[in-house]
Amino acid sequence: MRKAVKKENRGPERPESLYADILANTDTGLYVYCLEDRADPASLRMTDANPAGARLVGMKRSAMVGKRILDIFPGLGKMGIHKKYREVVIKQKPLRISDFLYGQPGLKPAWYSFNAFPLPGDCVGILFEDITRAKNAETALAQARLELEQVLNTVGSPVFVKDRSHKWIMLNDAYCRFMGYPRARLIGRSDHDFFPKEQADIFHSKDEEVFRTGRENVNEEKFTDSKGVEHAIITTKRLFTGHDGRPFLVGVINDITEIRRTGRQLALFRNLMERSTDGFFIVDPATGAILDVNATACENLGYSKKRLLSMKVWDVWGEGEDPGSFEKFARKVREKGALLFESRDRRRDGSFFPVEVSVTAVSHEGREYFLAVVRDISERRKMEEAIREVKTLQDLIPICASCKKIRSDKGYWEQVESYFERRSDAKFTHGLCETCAHKLYGHEDWYKEMKR
Repeated sequence: MRKAVKKENRGPERPESLYADILANTDTGLYVYCLEDRADPASLRMTDANPAGARLVGMKRSAMVGKRILDIFPGLGKMGIHKKYREVVIKQKPLRISDFLYGQPGLKPAWYSFNAFPLPGDCVGILFEDITRAKNAETALAQARLELEQVLNTVGSPVFVKDRSHKWIMLNDAYCRFMGYPRARLIGRSDHDFFPKEQADIFHSKDEEVFRTGRENVNEEKFTDSKGVEHAIITTKRLFTGHDGRPFLVGVINDITEIRRTGRQLALFRNLMERSTDGFFIVDPATGAILDVNATACENLGYSKKRLLSMKVWDVWGEGEDPGSFEKFARKVREKGALLFESRDRRRDGSFFPVEVSVTAVSHEGREYFLAVVRDISERRKMEEAIREVKTLQDLIPICASCKKIRSDKGYWEQVESYFERRSDAKFTHGLCETCAHKLYGHEDWYKEMKR
């Protein structure tokens, strides 16, 4: 005889009772309206409401059930919500409305989100939630984000924030100006959408290193803006973790293009200054201290650079110079802006040599300096003396009108230098006048850069 098996009870036999229990205990409000007149949306009459539906609006269920919709919530009439409920009944299509603000006398204004769905017998069900707290939090978050953006926009350096997919989610005004694109075009995009591949690959690699290790990265990079202009930049990148654990990369850019350009210009100037046959001095006009010199100045005076930078200008300029006379000299330079004069400089061994000095007052970053260019004119003086001696020997010197050679007493044509060197102690040095220099080197890039 087969043994009877007891049927297992796997759930309630009436699921509708389960749903009723859920709706009775949920925090989601439920209203049921029946449309008594299809032509009149105001004929919607409430036939049921769960406890949460009454509690969320601060009313008793008995005060709502059996009454028409506008008698319970008169404010819905101006908003036309009852008409939307009627459309759900007529068209038998559900409706969802979010961020719905409602208030009326005796009912505190609140934000709601609801779903309206058709029910049998020209009825409509309304499931709704009070989302005021979430809405306020959202508003506060939006306000905080706005304030953060305003703070970032006060920062003069470009600032950007990327998510884990390396896409920009926040940019300050300085970054948009630096890129040359509006913010709306950049947000949600990545480096590969705007930069040359080789640059974008470097940015992506450094970003990934920060995401992977969590360590700060400071890197000098190349950056090409919307006009195709390449910048030299230093980018500092750090990892930020949000309250939800999501990682973000925050970067700050410093444009060092001008610094690099200025550095190259200074290097060029320094190179030219060091190669000059004239001595260069930078002097503090207030104290007379020698702040900088070139190699020619050291060679002419017989001092090391270190020694000269520990001296005062009156230690090497002229005879009998002292702080008092230099102070008068400095006032004269300030008044005229520049002075050109001849004097004598004193070498380390105590000997003197004639010089032509050009002193100019310059100002840089609010500080005053004197720039002095000192030319040794010993050879010029010897040449002048030789010319005077030649004049005493012969009134007329035969010279070629084309090549400028001089015919000697024996009838041979000689270079000017050879002619005078054989007849005096003068030695010639060679240089180029501006006209000849331009003719020879005017097409060279380094010469054009020097003349700017």
